[in-house]
Amino acid sequence: MLFLSRQARTAAPVAAPSVSPSDTIDSDGTSLPFSLWALIYAASGLVALALEVVWFRLLTVMMKGTAFTFGTLLGVYLVGLGVGALVGSAVAPRIRRPAIAFLTIQACIGLTALGLIAVFLRRVDDIPVIATYLASYEPLNVRASVHALLGGVATADATPSTFLLMYIGVPVLLVLPPTLLMGAAFPVLQRVVQQDLHLVGRRVGMLLVANVVGSLVGTVATGLWLLDQFGTGGTLELLAVVSAGFGVLACYLALRDAKQDSPQASQSRAPLAVVQDAAARAVAALVARARPAHRGGQRV
Repeated sequence: MLFLSRQARTAAPVAAPSVSPSDTIDSDGTSLPFSLWALIYAASGLVALALEVVWFRLLTVMMKGTAFTFGTLLGVYLVGLGVGALVGSAVAPRIRRPAIAFLTIQACIGLTALGLIAVFLRRVDDIPVIATYLASYEPLNVRASVHALLGGVATADATPSTFLLMYIGVPVLLVLPPTLLMGAAFPVLQRVVQQDLHLVGRRVGMLLVANVVGSLVGTVATGLWLLDQFGTGGTLELLAVVSAGFGVLACYLALRDAKQDSPQASQSRAPLAVVQDAAARAVAALVARARPAHRGGQRV
């Protein structure tokens, strides 16, 4: 009898798994499809890598093309992405409208990059150390400059002040603020597109693939065509225009949400919302009555 009782318990029907409220993620309710957000993030990758190519060209000229130029740029770029993602992941849960916030961040990336470069080029002659180095022909001796910075003897081609300004100050000033915004944008985008925990991995992967494809297109197009056709200044202005397009889309979503949240729209949607809520409650009650409950493997 004990054996039969155990068999009956193991053979008892198991309720079908249902999606609990914890399996869903809050979003801002945007009606834009996921495919469009993937396309937007691909355009974001295009702008990001195009800016990196432009930054590398500028820093190569200013640093006189030493072997440490790309390493310095890449280091600042990655630090900005990492710190920005850390800050963005902490702030994203508190943002009420992440779609508008994400698009605003994207708009600020290109505009910030263009603005910082324009201000730097306008004021560079007011910084004697940088102006003197840019007017010279010989590159800075980085190894000797680091040795002098650690207590060694400074020479004409190895001064700690010039090294700190050209290899830390200038890259941080020009590259770090836009890359902080790039890093912060990804966690905010997750608030927009992630509405179901069962799709998190797939959607993160698709977004990253879209971003990589856009980055590849941006790198190739900038290096092979944009710089040759428009020059450094024209390419920066074009990237700023693309970034401004994100801002236009953010304004559109903001105006659409404001129109939907107006009192007239709220009043027109109120009866329908009441009917939908009542229908949902009725269906939930019927399902709860029709489905037998189980406790401890036994039907109650």
